[in-house]
Amino acid sequence: MTRMSYIPQSYFIKSMNYMRSLKYKALALLALLALLRASNSSEITDVFVDPFTNGLLFTLYSEETIYLDNVSSWMSPHGWYYITVNGATFSLDIPGKIPALGQVKDIVIKNNHESGQLAFLVKKPFHSIQILKSEISNAVQVSAVYEVP
Repeated sequence: MTRMSYIPQSYFIKSMNYMRSLKYKALALLALLALLRASNSSEITDVFVDPFTNGLLFTLYSEETIYLDNVSSWMSPHGWYYITVNGATFSLDIPGKIPALGQVKDIVIKNNHESGQLAFLVKKPFHSIQILKSEISNAVQVSAVYEVP
């Protein structure tokens, strides 16, 4: 026959409150670390999309210098065109600032603790992509040229 131990209710409540407070402290610490990590990355505040007959020119602006080595860009087979900037995030206001373009169906932003990614659902796929340093130190331009039929 097993013997059941009795734990006083007050002790049980104190131990549960202690564990709960540790849980909340750990969650608060994780939130603080995420906030600190995010505050160390620069923010891309504006993106301008200039349409041309053979493609689009994207200009990214930040309050800090954007290094070419931190920028990558690629076209998915599903019609999405991605621009990723390591060590930076994109302002969530950007999609509302970009005027409607016939070539762009949708715009999505995905930020995480390492990088920010801007995705454009485009009507025609791009064939050639070039990342260019702008004359302004806190800007980068990405040239995306359509496939020639």
